[in-house]
Amino acid sequence: MDFKKKIKIWSQKLSRGDVVITIILVLGILGVINFLSYQIFWRADLTQNNIYSISEVSRETAQNLDDLVKIKVYFSDNLPNRYINLKQNVSDILKEYVQYSDGNIKVENINPQDLENAQRELSTLGIPAVQFNVLKNDSYQVSKGYMGISVQYGDNSEAIPVIKSSQDLEYKITTAIKKVVQEESPLIGIVSSHGCLSPDSGLQSFSEKLQEIYQIREVDLASDKISQNMRTLLLAGPTEKFNKEELEKIDKFVMEGGSLIVLADGIDIKSGVTPENNKTNLNELLSGYGLKLNHNIVLDAESQGRVSFNSGFMSFSTPYPAWVKIKKSNFNKENPAVADLESTVLPWPSSLEASSSAESKIESLAWTTESAWTGDKNYDFRPSSDLTPRGITQKYNLAFLVKGKINSAFGQGSTEQGRVILVGDSDFVNKNYSNRENLLLAQNLVDSLSLDSDLIKIRSKQTTDRSIKDLSASGKQTVKYLNIFGMAVLVVVFGLLRYFLRKRKKNTTKLE
Repeated sequence: MDFKKKIKIWSQKLSRGDVVITIILVLGILGVINFLSYQIFWRADLTQNNIYSISEVSRETAQNLDDLVKIKVYFSDNLPNRYINLKQNVSDILKEYVQYSDGNIKVENINPQDLENAQRELSTLGIPAVQFNVLKNDSYQVSKGYMGISVQYGDNSEAIPVIKSSQDLEYKITTAIKKVVQEESPLIGIVSSHGCLSPDSGLQSFSEKLQEIYQIREVDLASDKISQNMRTLLLAGPTEKFNKEELEKIDKFVMEGGSLIVLADGIDIKSGVTPENNKTNLNELLSGYGLKLNHNIVLDAESQGRVSFNSGFMSFSTPYPAWVKIKKSNFNKENPAVADLESTVLPWPSSLEASSSAESKIESLAWTTESAWTGDKNYDFRPSSDLTPRGITQKYNLAFLVKGKINSAFGQGSTEQGRVILVGDSDFVNKNYSNRENLLLAQNLVDSLSLDSDLIKIRSKQTTDRSIKDLSASGKQTVKYLNIFGMAVLVVVFGLLRYFLRKRKKNTTKLE
């Protein structure tokens, strides 16, 4: 064999060997990187509100633990396939808590089927069995399983009974940790007299949310004293007059450092959308704090909520300007209670006025657009009536916060600890009209006065409204059809362009 051919064969063999060695080295490097990735915890969250990673508040909660918190996760193996990703999301979130806890959080994954008596043991922890349909042998069968978490600290235990979504899981975990490590839950008073909404009448959904963090006690101002242990007093939707003694009770509570939330309507909307002036005399108290609730209803032509009404045997849904939709741009960006909210709808709200003194600070929390106007008790608020703007439109304030030095409305001194929030609507927390976004606002208001806003950032970062903004009907149709056919059209155009370019190149080659 010619010497040159031998050299060529050897060089080819060496080249093949180099390729094999290179592949082995690359695989080895990837294996080491993979091993190290399990030892070093790191996640990249590119979502706008970092909804797939825990917030600074949760990190600090984990870092500040002074003893061991056990988190036991109970997920059955026979869950439907749609819950597989959920189980992984739960695991990823809990890994972050463990990472920041400096060893004070231990997570244990338990298969309920391994327990001797799962039903008895888990029901004691507050975790119920969940029924779901499973496809077996070409038919759906009803099966039972568990999807819950138990957070334990010493003798204290708090359950997250059923996890159906990871959307608000961080809030639930951090809340559960705070509840088991704190000595006593803050006390919230809810006035149940004078026609107010109460936990048994109208506030069922809201009170359930509050009880995740707080103790709740109903207050009858006609007979009960307001406990000094209460952090916050809530008046939602009063419809009857208060006597002076009752107003003085509320004022004294504020002067002693308590916080007050008033959700009140200047006009009551009865059945059939019949307006009547609210008989409550809360302005006798509120005026002392520089606030006034007007006897009107605000309508907003630019930002309307949708409402369903019945007309005979028919029901229909329509934009309704008397249900004012407060968008992100109309919340106070400087106040943590509302800064991160996307939207909320206030049904039949009343406008508010403020006259701040030199000593107290009054700031607006929410307001309408510039396209708003008001109607009084003689106004026709029926959806079928002409609800176009009347007179000059302008911006109206719908929620205020009073803080700083607050003087008593009845000469009972002053306070720098108490705070007052007034919202010109109570229907947004009523079970008949409330939704997730409305309850989010109400919870944030209570937290901002009772917990120094530490849980608000977690709850508010959840995605609430990602609708297409400010597009006409034709614009929305255009976006819709672009989404449906746009990619297919681009592929066809690219294919045709590539075909003609190749054909042109081929013709050019033939000519040469």
